[in-house]
Amino acid sequence: MTLTLSEHEFDQLWATVKPQDRSLGCDQFEQWLPYPKKLGTGYKRLIQLREGLELIIHDYCLRDHLQVEFTAETNAAETGQPATGMTSDIEIGFYLQGWGRYCQTHAIRAGQNFLFVGADAGEGLLELPGRERILKIDLHVHPQHFSTWTTQLWDALVQAEQDSFNSSGSAGFCQFDHTTPAMDLLLHQILQCPYQGVTEKLYLESKVLELMVLRLHQLGSNNPGRTASRLDKSNCSRLIHPDDVQRIHQAKQILLNNLNNPPSLLALARQVGLNDCTLKRGFRQVLGTTTFGYVHEQRMHWARKLLEQQRMSVKEVAHTVGYLNPSQFTAAFKRTYGITPSSCLRNSLEQQFLRMATPDLGNRSVSG
Repeated sequence: MTLTLSEHEFDQLWATVKPQDRSLGCDQFEQWLPYPKKLGTGYKRLIQLREGLELIIHDYCLRDHLQVEFTAETNAAETGQPATGMTSDIEIGFYLQGWGRYCQTHAIRAGQNFLFVGADAGEGLLELPGRERILKIDLHVHPQHFSTWTTQLWDALVQAEQDSFNSSGSAGFCQFDHTTPAMDLLLHQILQCPYQGVTEKLYLESKVLELMVLRLHQLGSNNPGRTASRLDKSNCSRLIHPDDVQRIHQAKQILLNNLNNPPSLLALARQVGLNDCTLKRGFRQVLGTTTFGYVHEQRMHWARKLLEQQRMSVKEVAHTVGYLNPSQFTAAFKRTYGITPSSCLRNSLEQQFLRMATPDLGNRSVSG
């Protein structure tokens, strides 16, 4: 079943939601909103890190497939502003689980991210799946409070996407890219923040600023798998046949299940019923990376998880994720995360010790 709502109806559902009291000593700057019961279960956590910078964590499961229709006329009527398609806000979103479809053409899935500039107004369709967990982290940046970063972002946009973007502001701009291992590490650190109160706010702000730096760097890098466009109906990317998309995701799952001994591109193509050229091109277009790049990223992610669990030596982790030569594993891990596996293991042990040794200052009351 598909539930179709106008943007106004969607906003009205959220307007009836009352914030939950999950005070951990940081209620001055954060808010928990349960998902409207008509839509599903879960929450939206809004954290005001500083003026002009907001972190939003979405974790929810919709009851039904959801489509939200929005039009330029609706935006103009509700905001009192002309439908220029341009606002002052910048949004960066990272999907960790689930997927969403934007502007009828752009499907973004776990392991991918998007950059929206001035994307509030204009016509389009937001589509979200039902009965599937969606875990997503958004950053909202107001340029007037981050003028230096925004200027660099603007310059990178113009330089990287001359044909898709200009300073006239005639339409919103969106860009989709894959989430790098370094970004993924920061996202999981945000979700697993070990602190509370003011310390939590400082910790989260530092991680968010690092994410902004990495996304700005990614924007300026030469990535053939990137897609970018204005947010209007006339600018649609080439779509892959739905059957091929399904086969590409099947190929991804095969690789994920065989990270320590992945099949060759030809063997993988045969397994999913595609020719190798279609798989190679489609894999990059759908997932934002190559089959080799995906295996490498997932191996590094798996290795980091194993190291953080502190149950294996570096050599054992290397062999587990498919490296016969531990020195090659060490070099690959350092290129990915900027530290060696042994340093990662040592840092995990030190953090565990600190958590055990440090009193919970966030919940300690002061009397006197």
